[in-house]
Amino acid sequence: MKQHRNVPGGKVSIPTRQPLLWAALAFATGIFLGSYLSRPAIWWLTAGIFFTFSGLYFLRRRTWAALALGLSALIAAGAFTIQVRPPASIGDTNILQFTDSREVILTAHIIKEGIAHTEAFGNSRRSLDVETEQIESNGSVFPVRSGIRISFYSKEDQDEDNKDTTSVSFQYGARLRFPAKLFAPHNFGNPGAFDYRAYLADNGIAALGSAKVSNVEFVA
Repeated sequence: MKQHRNVPGGKVSIPTRQPLLWAALAFATGIFLGSYLSRPAIWWLTAGIFFTFSGLYFLRRRTWAALALGLSALIAAGAFTIQVRPPASIGDTNILQFTDSREVILTAHIIKEGIAHTEAFGNSRRSLDVETEQIESNGSVFPVRSGIRISFYSKEDQDEDNKDTTSVSFQYGARLRFPAKLFAPHNFGNPGAFDYRAYLADNGIAALGSAKVSNVEFVA
């Protein structure tokens, strides 16, 4: 589809940006398919090459076929791109040795602020992403740098130690020291279920944990 503009001496055809929209949609479709269809990356690469040369062959013969093949090549390119992307760094995987429900003391800094959620019986929960600096366990200190998603629990008014927790502010970059229990993320075994472990890994998270707001100490 083209637009026409009247100028002295006749009309000038101005191509619209619609082809770019279709190309972007095709590439996004490929990213979506590549995220949910586990296929070898070489398959997507081979399909993209096939669609590209087939589209060139039909370019002057059947325009509609060349257009469809061109969009198919972009879909294959999007799927190939997401399949070969490098995995996000989740830091030191040695942290997994502490995911056995024992209580450890973490020194960490906040890398992503979370949103507080109100739960039943006057409890509240805030989930934060932190990067550990060191872990204390059984009297020993281990320098471990890894991403953890921590859920901090508290009462809306006061916790059991009569410490006000409603005014606690977790800001990006703040350094914390607190006892917590860590556990490894896992997936449900249902076919086609959401890959929660891979989702966390893509966000740089190696482990999950829980702690009480009343036990948090802000450190310089």
